[in-house]
Amino acid sequence: MKRINILVLIFIVLTNLLLFPKNIIIPKKIAKIGNEIILKNDVNKYAKLNEVSYNVAKKKLIEQAILYLSAKMYIEEPTEESINNQIKKDKAYYANISSKLVKYVSDEEFLANLHYNSLSMKSYKNDVKKTLWIKKFLHKTINQEKLKPYYPSDKEINLFIKNSPKLFEEKKGVILSMIYFSFYNEEANYKQEEDIQKLYKMSQICLKELTDGEKFEDMVRKYSDDLISLNNNPEGRIGSIALDDPRTLEKFSKEILDEFKKAKIGIIKKVFETKNGLYIFKINEKIKPKKLSDDAARIKANGYLQKIHKENLEKKVKDQLINELKEKIDIIIY
Repeated sequence: MKRINILVLIFIVLTNLLLFPKNIIIPKKIAKIGNEIILKNDVNKYAKLNEVSYNVAKKKLIEQAILYLSAKMYIEEPTEESINNQIKKDKAYYANISSKLVKYVSDEEFLANLHYNSLSMKSYKNDVKKTLWIKKFLHKTINQEKLKPYYPSDKEINLFIKNSPKLFEEKKGVILSMIYFSFYNEEANYKQEEDIQKLYKMSQICLKELTDGEKFEDMVRKYSDDLISLNNNPEGRIGSIALDDPRTLEKFSKEILDEFKKAKIGIIKKVFETKNGLYIFKINEKIKPKKLSDDAARIKANGYLQKIHKENLEKKVKDQLINELKEKIDIIIY
């Protein structure tokens, strides 16, 4: 009898070793949102990439899962074209900040920059699709709210100027003109690869013509895709930009801003690539720092306050939506 029990015990031990070897680590579940599983590894990765705490990362991933599940129920799936266009934009942005042409950026390098080293382009594409789906869902929900327009009062404007004086000191800047080669066609769709390659060649030809003495305005009329600056006087003129203004930092890459700071008046002899297209810039004038006039400060303050108000309202709508969805979705927190 004892011998039989020992044999049974040995069988159980061997079976456990075979079925559950020590080198296999079972992923720890953090939450289940509908059929979406969030693992501890997912939370740690998100926290590291976004430089937030573990608890913040966990909250964000749960909210994303709730929105994604709801988006799939209420919103049409993003098209293959929109997903591919977003990936092209992301690649172009990486190429721009890396001072490279996008055609020389491999998938491996691009994914490594995003810390997707262990994943494939297919996985990244799925993540892009998920993000676009959530954005479409939020955009539709926020638009349905019909948010009332907001006009800051004189008291709010004066207080904002008083509390943020550095925002109303006109920084060192430049007056710019540009020639723009768009990556998008008239239907706002990303151009085909062969057309993009033609743009690279065309931009280099344009730059050479400028270097050889052709008039900038003539080249604007000949090449530029930007209708606003094309119709300005003189053609191609963007206007003045403050180099340290937050809105300027959002619009231009560090590489472009560094060139604006060090370049002399005249054509910058380089083609700049962004996620939207190629640019050739001409500095018409350098602007020295000065304090904004009262009227200019009030206009700028009004714009900032409206932007802050819009962002706060959108966050409020998003939070309310997530709370409502929580009541309709099966959520398990482990």
